[in-house]
Amino acid sequence: MNKFSISYKVTEYQKQFGEILTIEQAAFITGIKPEIVSILISHEIIETVKDHSTVSIHVKYIPKLKKVIRLHYDLGVGWSSMCLVLELLNRIDELENCLKQ
Repeated sequence: MNKFSISYKVTEYQKQFGEILTIEQAAFITGIKPEIVSILISHEIIETVKDHSTVSIHVKYIPKLKKVIRLHYDLGVGWSSMCLVLELLNRIDELENCLKQ
C-alpha cells in the first residue's frame, strides 16, 4: 500500500465520519471490537484526542490502527511489544528513504 492510497482512504473516512472518531467508529472502520481499540489506547499504541470527557481518535491514526491489527493477527505480535515493533518498522522506513536519495 502506498502513501497515496493511505491518504485517499483517510480522506474518505473524513468525509464519512469527520476528523475525530469515537472508539466505536474507529472499531467499525477497522473491523475490530471496540474493546480491542480500548486495549490499544491503554497500551499507548494508538494516540488519542481528549475531547471533554470522552476519549476520541483522530482519523489520521486509522492507517496505524490497521497496521497494528495486521501485525497482531497475522504475525502474532503481542500488545506489550507492539510499540517496539512499530518503532523498528519506522526506523527501517527512514533508512530505506535515505538510501533512495
